[in-house]
Amino acid sequence: MNKQKTGATATVMTISDERVRKYFHESIEIQRIIQEFRMLEELERTVVPTPNVYAVELEDSPFIEMQRIDGSEMLELFKPERITDFLNTFATLHQRIHQQQSRVAPEWYDVTEHKIRHLSLELRLKAERLLQTLFVPQQQGLLHGDFHFQNILVTADETFVVIDWHDATTGPPIADVARTLLLLWTAGETTVSDEVRRYVCREYLDRYQAVSSIQLSNLSDWLRLMAILRTLEQIPSAEQRQLKELISHPDLGAYFFNT
Repeated sequence: MNKQKTGATATVMTISDERVRKYFHESIEIQRIIQEFRMLEELERTVVPTPNVYAVELEDSPFIEMQRIDGSEMLELFKPERITDFLNTFATLHQRIHQQQSRVAPEWYDVTEHKIRHLSLELRLKAERLLQTLFVPQQQGLLHGDFHFQNILVTADETFVVIDWHDATTGPPIADVARTLLLLWTAGETTVSDEVRRYVCREYLDRYQAVSSIQLSNLSDWLRLMAILRTLEQIPSAEQRQLKELISHPDLGAYFFNT
């Protein structure tokens, strides 16, 4: 047994046919580990498919023990003939998350304000202006915070299970939509063409809007804010350069969606 897979925040080790332990890297704050455990406990009572959780250990090598999901990352299953169906499921699942209310997740605005303090002066001023403009009274819901194809496991019976909840917050769904669009455009293999990424972004957004009453006004500014915040993360230098280009681009709507 003892199969393991290492990601950006943790190493997941299989300890039996039914269970895994997610060992968090030293850089991950204890509070985020506690939050993920409590989020998964809360989500067990919702319609969002997530792994069941059994235990959390915070000493020495912190981990969460949870249900082993026998499935593949959604990204691994992408084929041209399935992409439309998968994007429809992806968008519908994202909207279903946004319909949930959480007593556990922190406020998106508070978390974002804290992140902004760590930016360079130039980017901090830009982010503060955007946040002041964008954060007006609007629909609130549960935000995953890192919703992309590698954080969804697909089982043999095509149940789509959402994992990695330590960035979850409560806030405006448009913030989560913008974050996902940014990841679809910039993250992952650099060999994926702009044409394919643009198609995926456009299809995801169209299908999200088809199942949601969300108002996507100021989407370009939301994308810019998400790009600024993403610069704080440990990502490849090529992606950092791309983010700088996005931050200064005059029309992000056209950049993301127009051919």
